[in-house]
Order: sequence, then structure tokens, then C-alpha cells
Amino acid sequence: MSIIICSEKEKTENCRFKIFDLKENKVFCNFFKKYWDAFHSYGSKRANYLIKKTCEKIKNYELHQIHISKLHSKETIEMLKSIVKGDTLFWVPRSEEVILTEKPYEINVSVRCKCLRFNKEIVKIPALLLRQISKGTFSGEYLIHKAKNNENKAQKLEHLAKYYGFRVEVKKKEKNLILKLYGDSQQKVDNFINLYIKQRRVLEF
Repeated sequence: MSIIICSEKEKTENCRFKIFDLKENKVFCNFFKKYWDAFHSYGSKRANYLIKKTCEKIKNYELHQIHISKLHSKETIEMLKSIVKGDTLFWVPRSEEVILTEKPYEINVSVRCKCLRFNKEIVKIPALLLRQISKGTFSGEYLIHKAKNNENKAQKLEHLAKYYGFRVEVKKKEKNLILKLYGDSQQKVDNFINLYIKQRRVLEF
């Protein structure tokens, strides 16, 4: 899972999801791990209760993701039809890549997909929360110049690119970062870089 750095500026010293790393002198957010642990152990009611206990930034993000996932039901059905065992999928709320270990027999938005996590744990994830990662070879690069928060920016763009189905590599070049995207067509890759990243325009794929 990609590390989510807490950037909440408000006084949230009592936040139950904050993790202080003295070695790196940074504060990390542990909300998504707690959320999905509760979801798998106790169900959605207990997990949704945790949303009320987090900061406004994460709260709004999580509720937004639930709303967006419902809107993506058509895309989910198409994904379920095309995926095969061994495909790499993107688990959106956890910002984590997983491997499909078994293609679902049913094709509907309520189905769960059996997947393998990076730590070898087998989990069943709601299909609505997954995105299919492209196997395409069309590529493009975006340079993130040296900046105090360039790692945070790269992380956010990597998450967003995977959300839209791109395969992503983040490389270091001197003191800069290069975000390399792979997709099913050159036009999709170029549009994401030139229209979304550079111009912040809404995209429809």
C-alpha cells in the first residue's frame, strides 16, 4: 500500500489514526488500514462508523469514493467481463495493487473479487472498489521538478493514474521525479498527462 502522509493542518493531536514516525520525522495516516480491517471483520456498518471519527479531509475523500464507486457500476461490469486470473487490479481506497486469484462467476456490482495482496494475504474485495490496470505498452512521462512536497505530488498523481487504469512507474532523476504511465492507447496517455495533470480538466475514458 502507498504510504499516505498526514497533511492535515488543523490541530488533530488526538486523532486515533495518526502514526508518528520519529525516524523520518513525518506523520502518517492509518485510517484506510483501520477502515478495511473493520470492514472485513465486522462489516460496513462498523467501518462507516470510523469515517465519523476521522478528519474532515479523509472523511470527505472516503464518502466521495463511495459515491463515485456507485456511479462507476457500468465500468465495474465491463471490468468483470474482461478480467482474468492473474490480472493486476487497483484497490482504490487502500491505494494498493492486488492480483486477481479467481475470476468471479457472477457478473454484477455486488460481487467480491478474490485477490492476493503484497503481503500474501488473500482478501475478497467489492468489485466496485477495484480498477483494472492496463497491460498496454503505450507510454508517456511527466516530470515533477524538485520541490518540498514533490513526493506527495507524485504519490497523489500515481494514485489518480491507477484509478483511471494506467500502469505507473515512479523514477528518480537527479533531484526530480518522473512519473511514467502505460495505457491501452497513446491518446489516452497523452490526454491524461496534457489535459488532466497539466490543465486539470475532467476526463472521460
